[in-house]
Amino acid sequence: MNKTQADLLAYMRTLHTFDSHEHLIPETERLQNRMDFTVFLQMYVKGDLLSAGMPPDHCQKMLHDSQLSEDQRFALLEPYLPLLSQSSTYRAARIALRDIYGFDGIDRGNYQAIGQALRAANKPGLYRHILKDRCHLGHIINQKVLINNEGGLFHCNAHIGFYHGPTLDEMHARFAEQQVDCRVCDLESFDAALQNLFATWRRKNILALKMGVREMNIPSRKQTDQILRTMTTTGRVPSDHADSLAVYVMDFFLNQARQHDYVMAVHTGPMAAGGDFRTISPCHLIPWAARYPDVKFDMYHMGIPYARQAGFVAKYYPNVTANLCWAHVVAPQVVVNALDEWLDFLPVNKIIAFGGDYSGCVEKVYGALEMARANLAQVMTRRIARADLDLEEAKVILRKVLVDNGRQLYRLQ
Repeated sequence: MNKTQADLLAYMRTLHTFDSHEHLIPETERLQNRMDFTVFLQMYVKGDLLSAGMPPDHCQKMLHDSQLSEDQRFALLEPYLPLLSQSSTYRAARIALRDIYGFDGIDRGNYQAIGQALRAANKPGLYRHILKDRCHLGHIINQKVLINNEGGLFHCNAHIGFYHGPTLDEMHARFAEQQVDCRVCDLESFDAALQNLFATWRRKNILALKMGVREMNIPSRKQTDQILRTMTTTGRVPSDHADSLAVYVMDFFLNQARQHDYVMAVHTGPMAAGGDFRTISPCHLIPWAARYPDVKFDMYHMGIPYARQAGFVAKYYPNVTANLCWAHVVAPQVVVNALDEWLDFLPVNKIIAFGGDYSGCVEKVYGALEMARANLAQVMTRRIARADLDLEEAKVILRKVLVDNGRQLYRLQ
């Protein structure tokens, strides 16, 4: 590391970074969970293990079978550990293990000690200690189905993507989960349920709404009514109309966002569980951004692997912001190269630089943040070496993308 990178890293660690995207479970739930080394393998490292060839049933047992001992869990993991040596998802875990608990990754000599350290630290106040004392975060946006701000630690986004089936019973259960009692039988009753849901979220002081991007094929009200009436008869959304009902819900809530001045956060790019990421390309956001020019869209995950396209979506639509949340962990070198390009054509107020996107392992937020800082320092050092800017200009940009842009988009002090 050269002096410029070191200076930039030191500067970034003084900033109260805006964390645009987490999925953290309630701290009380975390305190009740089993604590061992597998906490650091949940979510994204799990995906790399499966990609490397770990049988899904072995992975499921290792992570979730309460009958397995710690030794048995490690025995399932050990053959795959060498395959994780360059994994960026595992790197976030290793950074957190090293800096918070003093372990250099997981191995045969320390996996039991990691569990002991986790159990000792698993006490009330853990979230505040990690997120505020260790990470030095400012505002934190959490995205959970059940809205919980952890006593003011979080702001909350409400996800609109769970209220279109696939079965009538599941739809009703999702509304009930949000304290909305409804019996959907036609479009009128469905609209009433969605209105009550939105009113409930507003009473809970949600910060923004969240959706997954889709192609914009909005069904007519007559078509939607027929889908819902068929659903009432058969108990589930007709398979050839499942996407139509989801798009209707998106359009409904985008209208609410426009009327009530809510930011709409948008998932683009790959899902943690895999799947066909072509269907959620950032380019699908273009017709929505054009249809709703007065709604602000926070375009998540850099659109990876379509990072260039995502940059140009943000460039040509004033109501779209490009967000690097999760991207630093998914593909750090893609972030470095794409962000260096973005700064050539994208105004710096259009970029939000961090969001960890973690659920059960709050410690990995720290690891992801350290990776984000390293990536940003690398980009700025490149540009300083090319004489595109100087150190002070780099610091101004870093403050914008790490603090100011997120605050301004979401209207937070």
